[in-house]
Amino acid sequence: MVAPLTNSKALQPDLFDNPRTTIKIQNNNDYHLGVRCKSRDDDMGFKILKKGEIYIWSFHANFWGTTLYFCKFSHGKIDKGTFTIFQAGRATAQCYNCTWIAEADGLRGFMPEPPILLFKWSK
Repeated sequence: MVAPLTNSKALQPDLFDNPRTTIKIQNNNDYHLGVRCKSRDDDMGFKILKKGEIYIWSFHANFWGTTLYFCKFSHGKIDKGTFTIFQAGRATAQCYNCTWIAEADGLRGFMPEPPILLFKWSK
Protein backbone atom coordinates (compact mmCIF):
# COMPACT_ATOMS: atom_id res chain seq x y z
CA MET A 1 0.00 0.00 0.00
CA VAL A 2 1.27 3.48 -0.88
CA ALA A 3 0.42 6.41 1.38
CA PRO A 4 -0.56 9.68 -0.31
CA LEU A 5 2.25 12.26 -0.45
CA THR A 6 0.23 14.73 1.63
CA ASN A 7 0.52 12.33 4.55
CA SER A 8 4.23 11.71 4.05
CA LYS A 9 6.11 12.85 7.16
CA ALA A 10 9.21 13.46 5.01
CA LEU A 11 7.43 16.18 3.03
CA GLN A 12 5.84 17.91 6.02
CA PRO A 13 8.06 20.46 7.78
CA ASP A 14 8.59 20.02 11.49
CA LEU A 15 7.39 23.27 13.02
CA PHE A 16 9.21 22.43 16.25
CA ASP A 17 12.56 22.03 14.48
CA ASN A 18 13.00 25.81 14.47
CA PRO A 19 15.59 26.74 17.15
CA ARG A 20 14.79 29.29 19.81
CA THR A 21 16.38 32.72 19.31
CA THR A 22 17.37 34.93 22.23
CA ILE A 23 17.90 38.67 21.85
CA LYS A 24 19.88 40.66 24.44
CA ILE A 25 20.27 44.43 24.45
CA GLN A 26 22.72 45.90 26.97
CA ASN A 27 23.04 49.59 27.77
CA ASN A 28 26.68 50.64 28.27
CA ASN A 29 25.90 54.37 28.26
CA ASP A 30 26.06 56.67 31.29
CA TYR A 31 22.43 57.64 30.66
CA HIS A 32 19.15 55.76 30.81
CA LEU A 33 18.26 54.29 27.41
CA GLY A 34 14.64 53.86 26.36
CA VAL A 35 13.98 50.77 24.22
CA ARG A 36 10.75 49.68 22.52
CA CYS A 37 10.92 46.49 20.46
CA LYS A 38 8.20 45.16 18.16
CA SER A 39 7.42 42.70 15.44
CA ARG A 40 4.33 42.71 13.28
CA ASP A 41 2.59 40.49 15.83
CA ASP A 42 4.29 41.30 19.14
CA ASP A 43 4.93 44.54 20.99
CA MET A 44 7.53 43.86 23.66
CA GLY A 45 6.66 47.11 25.45
CA PHE A 46 8.77 50.09 26.45
CA LYS A 47 11.74 49.49 28.77
CA ILE A 48 14.19 51.91 30.35
CA LEU A 49 17.67 50.48 30.78
CA LYS A 50 20.13 51.92 33.27
CA LYS A 51 23.85 51.58 32.59
CA GLY A 52 24.77 47.88 32.55
CA GLU A 53 21.18 46.61 32.44
CA ILE A 54 20.18 44.00 29.89
CA TYR A 55 16.82 43.56 28.14
CA ILE A 56 16.24 39.92 27.07
CA TRP A 57 13.52 38.07 25.18
CA SER A 58 13.27 34.79 23.28
CA PHE A 59 11.14 33.50 20.42
CA HIS A 60 10.96 31.03 17.57
CA ALA A 61 11.16 32.52 14.07
CA ASN A 62 8.00 31.70 12.14
CA PHE A 63 7.70 28.84 9.65
CA TRP A 64 7.63 31.22 6.64
CA GLY A 65 10.95 32.87 7.53
CA THR A 66 9.45 36.35 7.76
CA THR A 67 10.05 37.08 11.46
CA LEU A 68 11.33 40.63 11.91
CA TYR A 69 11.98 42.55 15.13
CA PHE A 70 12.89 46.22 15.21
CA CYS A 71 13.65 48.45 18.18
CA LYS A 72 13.34 52.17 18.71
CA PHE A 73 15.92 53.72 21.04
CA SER A 74 15.67 57.00 22.91
CA HIS A 75 17.37 59.10 25.55
CA GLY A 76 14.66 61.12 27.22
CA LYS A 77 12.88 62.91 24.38
CA ILE A 78 15.82 62.40 21.99
CA ASP A 79 15.10 59.77 19.32
CA LYS A 80 18.32 57.78 18.83
CA GLY A 81 16.92 55.75 15.91
CA THR A 82 14.93 52.66 14.96
CA PHE A 83 16.87 49.60 13.83
CA THR A 84 16.20 46.06 12.64
CA ILE A 85 17.42 43.84 15.47
CA PHE A 86 16.45 40.50 13.94
CA GLN A 87 15.38 39.53 10.44
CA ALA A 88 14.82 35.86 9.62
CA GLY A 89 16.98 34.71 6.75
CA ARG A 90 19.49 37.52 7.19
CA ALA A 91 20.26 36.83 10.84
CA THR A 92 19.04 33.31 11.49
CA ALA A 93 22.19 31.52 10.36
CA GLN A 94 24.41 33.76 12.49
CA CYS A 95 22.21 34.66 15.39
CA TYR A 96 20.42 32.26 17.70
CA ASN A 97 21.86 34.15 20.64
CA CYS A 98 22.01 37.78 19.47
CA THR A 99 23.74 40.28 21.73
CA TRP A 100 23.52 44.01 21.07
CA ILE A 101 25.53 46.57 23.06
CA ALA A 102 24.36 50.20 23.18
CA GLU A 103 27.48 52.40 23.25
CA ALA A 104 28.07 56.16 22.94
CA ASP A 105 28.32 56.03 19.13
CA GLY A 106 25.54 53.52 18.43
CA LEU A 107 24.55 49.88 18.55
CA ARG A 108 27.19 47.18 18.35
CA GLY A 109 26.42 43.57 17.49
CA PHE A 110 28.22 40.30 17.95
CA MET A 111 28.21 38.35 14.69
CA PRO A 112 29.41 36.25 16.54
CA GLU A 113 32.40 38.24 17.91
CA PRO A 114 33.97 40.79 18.37
CA PRO A 115 31.27 43.46 18.62
CA ILE A 116 31.15 45.76 15.61
CA LEU A 117 29.29 49.04 15.12
CA LEU A 118 26.26 48.12 13.01
CA PHE A 119 23.97 51.11 13.64
CA LYS A 120 24.96 54.71 14.44
CA TRP A 121 22.67 56.82 16.62
CA SER A 122 20.79 59.45 14.65
CA LYS A 123 21.46 62.07 17.41
